[in-house]
Amino acid sequence: MGYLFFLDVFSYCPCGNDGAMKVPSNVRSNRKLVELATSWKAGRRGSVYFMNDWTQKMCELGPSEFGFYIARVGRKIV
Repeated sequence: MGYLFFLDVFSYCPCGNDGAMKVPSNVRSNRKLVELATSWKAGRRGSVYFMNDWTQKMCELGPSEFGFYIARVGRKIV
């Protein structure tokens, strides 16, 4: 399990369900993860990143810093 984060072209992560998604437990393969990320992106301009866990450091970052942290530490899926 992990989390998907959507970053737009300006490395901004939208608030709520538009920017973060918990990966369901039935998604176990990389192929299924790519399919989920592609469908969730749904034509929006930007990238989807995967992170294994949600850390306290992520909670303490501001909006722009949060996007740059995700882009630096996360694994780009789509």
